[in-house]
Amino acid sequence: MRATVNDDAMGDIIGDINRRRGRVLGMNPTGDGIQEIIAEVPEAEMSTFSTSMRQITQGRGSFTTEFARYERVPEHIAQKVIAPCFIYINILAYLYYFVKYSSHFFTDV
Repeated sequence: MRATVNDDAMGDIIGDINRRRGRVLGMNPTGDGIQEIIAEVPEAEMSTFSTSMRQITQGRGSFTTEFARYERVPEHIAQKVIAPCFIYINILAYLYYFVKYSSHFFTDV
């Protein structure tokens, strides 16, 4: 990610990047009180960044993103993603067995 921000918002934007599990790789002054921040931020954490950027910079900042690579997700975050899948799989298994064996319960005598 490359973000262009005003000097006044620099610290707040870096803090926001860090809260999103991001890593700041560098900062370059571009002149006229503007700084460029180069960082890597997980794609999953970027969905609300544009709103934060607009609020923090009062509409004077901008950013671009580019895919860099895949990385392993931290275990505590992986569990939040995986847990709902197990619930869904268990529901599907229950429904499968219910449909498969329900004819035993609903037959005319």
